[in-house]
Amino acid sequence: MVEGDEANSHHHLTHEDLLYVPDLPTTTTDFGLDAIIVPTARPSAQLRTAIGYAKELGCALLVLCSKKSTAAHVVELTAGAGIDVIAIDVNQRHWKLLPEFKTDALAKRRFLDIRDTATKRNIALLFANLVGWRRVFFLDDDITVEHVDVLKAAVRQLDHVEVAGLRVDEYPDNSVVCHAGRELGHPQRTFIGGGALAVDVAAAAGSFFPHVYNEDWFFLLGDKGLRATAIAGRAKQERYDPYYTRSRARFEEFGDTLAEGVFWLLDEDHKVNDADRKHWGAFLEHRRAFISELLATVETSELGSAKQHKIRRALTAALRRNQRITPELCTAYLDEWFKDRKTWHEHLTTMRAACPATDPAEVSRTLRLGALFVPAGNEPELSVGSQELSRSSSVPAA
Repeated sequence: MVEGDEANSHHHLTHEDLLYVPDLPTTTTDFGLDAIIVPTARPSAQLRTAIGYAKELGCALLVLCSKKSTAAHVVELTAGAGIDVIAIDVNQRHWKLLPEFKTDALAKRRFLDIRDTATKRNIALLFANLVGWRRVFFLDDDITVEHVDVLKAAVRQLDHVEVAGLRVDEYPDNSVVCHAGRELGHPQRTFIGGGALAVDVAAAAGSFFPHVYNEDWFFLLGDKGLRATAIAGRAKQERYDPYYTRSRARFEEFGDTLAEGVFWLLDEDHKVNDADRKHWGAFLEHRRAFISELLATVETSELGSAKQHKIRRALTAALRRNQRITPELCTAYLDEWFKDRKTWHEHLTTMRAACPATDPAEVSRTLRLGALFVPAGNEPELSVGSQELSRSSSVPAA
């Protein structure tokens, strides 16, 4: 736990002491990256940076699309890029490819993440396991690095660890509550996450992304603590307004509370399964006190009245949502999460037996992903059936 002027009795400003330091020696000259994976819901033009990285690294690009992004648009954008591209329009039908997680049933609508990021990342993990990819890099479409060598360095850390992430700064990668804390004068650092994460696919086979905020922090956990994880450089995230709507703070609160509560234990040299009812009772008091302290300082801050209003609205929404969270719910959620980890591992084993082929197009046909492929140097093609897809064609339903 951080001590001194940077300490807060109700909140840990960083968890970086849990990570391996960077600059571990590498044992391979070939970093061996199989694919960059981008879950996206924004216009496909946002992918130009990731396309450039994939081209420089000589790896495939897997794009999982929804909302303003479509597989057909990705095909148009990447045709002629000289890389293997796989684009999938993710919808409710794809949920059937994943097991029924007990944590979903427990969290229900009130506490589930309203985004589809976790679903996309889990489908990508399933696909990576089935096609035999060894190393992948999860990269959000609003993340950039100073030089592509930063990505190479992160992947090379997988010679020694199971996961290696980049610290996302420039505009910090934090929850709404932590953004508010920083703007109100409370020290706050960032941690690694799914937005810029190199993963050893086989080593991390027991991990999945649950459908709550901070799903990537849960992916980093093993049965007892943080799996072997390195921090391996820096990345930049595009600026956004975290206070745009109070619903953001509301939907983040359950996952933020769970993750911060678990990592609080790890900071104190305890294990994940030490998170019992007593711990959650104490931690929920810490969490509510921290948010209340922030609310109390809004009026006296030097921020403009408009910013004060947004922050007050967001923090109030977070506090009200937190007051609906009980120690029993947190304890039950972790109990079910442990079961879901086993379910996920068994699901991967079952799917590998049902889909022995490793060719990406064949895997897509078997799973009925409806994926579109742009092989390096070739015209786009469709993975379902024997149809051909031209650049102007719409995406047929699988």
